[in-house]
Amino acid sequence: MKNTITALRKKSHNLQASNTYFKKKIKTLGGLMKLLKEKSYITNSSGTVLEASLSTSGQKIFERMLKGPSLQKYDPSIRCFALTLSFYSPKAYQFVRNTFNKSLPHPSTISKWYQSIDGSPGFTSEALNALKVKKLASKNQNILCNLVLHEMSIREQVEWTGTKFTGYIDIGTKFDSDVLPHAKEVLVCMVVCINASWKLPVDYFFFGRPYWC
Repeated sequence: MKNTITALRKKSHNLQASNTYFKKKIKTLGGLMKLLKEKSYITNSSGTVLEASLSTSGQKIFERMLKGPSLQKYDPSIRCFALTLSFYSPKAYQFVRNTFNKSLPHPSTISKWYQSIDGSPGFTSEALNALKVKKLASKNQNILCNLVLHEMSIREQVEWTGTKFTGYIDIGTKFDSDVLPHAKEVLVCMVVCINASWKLPVDYFFFGRPYWC
């Protein structure tokens, strides 16, 4: 028991020393991205996306992270950074969160943020609002997009989500009945920007071949 406690204390001390070293080494958000790439936590492409999406609020995010945990609400820029980094690399997210005194949201908090989004089949208001934001950010420049449709097979399975059963044919009509056939395929529609580097899934539909035809 004594040896175990000693080993855990030593491990904790080493982690604290490592975090202190990284905090002293990292002075800007760009430096943080560079370190994550060096440690192979994120790829060059995902690092580029992170830097581009946070170019206007990077310093604000970094200053908030240096302060450590806080009872204040997370700023929208912090939420954006946390969601983006967690999406591209959960390992990188844990590293950054541990290094900066747990100043970023706990992964369970991020899961709750995702749960507040209506992900039901059909066109989502979140996707349409995101397109409006892209338009406003373009500063009256034309945005050229291509609508890509992709059909794929899925496992036939009905599940309870906590509020309803899902896994039946659903084309966004909100019609819910267990007499519907089980979904065997999904059709996903994605808007791909031609003159900028972004793409956005705007809707999806569950269907089965007999029902679809």
